[in-house]
Amino acid sequence: MTEKQLISYYKEAKRRQGSTGTLLLELIEARLDCVVYRLGFASTIPAARQIVNHGHILVNNKPINIASFICQSGDIITIKEKENSKKLISENFVTQQQKRKLIQRRMKRVNLTKSRFHSLLPKHLEVNSDTLVGKFLSPVKRKDVLIRVKELKIVEYYSK
Repeated sequence: MTEKQLISYYKEAKRRQGSTGTLLLELIEARLDCVVYRLGFASTIPAARQIVNHGHILVNNKPINIASFICQSGDIITIKEKENSKKLISENFVTQQQKRKLIQRRMKRVNLTKSRFHSLLPKHLEVNSDTLVGKFLSPVKRKDVLIRVKELKIVEYYSK
């Protein structure tokens, strides 16, 4: 994401009613590239951006090739019906699942079983691992964001 896009998201979050920092996180986490990454269809967010730009992803059975597309509640994210697309994303998904299992084992070992991130899939997303169909359930909640971010610092910086 470029700084210009971040400023645009900040202005949109400021325009909406509610906590600007939380709304900013909601907008960023609702981007299609971020959703594709969180579902496990890509190994990194830049890789997810490339997968979206190359047209491998459908949202509600419509091809979307814009990584900054904002997902809405109830959106269904699927893979294009091309062998190339299915192979690429299924390989990424298997790799991501293996990484998640490894992280879960490490969390058990250091006794983090009561962590709210036990599944490593945010609660605002759902994925069917057999059909590789994801669903965007609702906007992300602040407590479900896996990374440590001080969104108030971002708001403070751009409010000048």
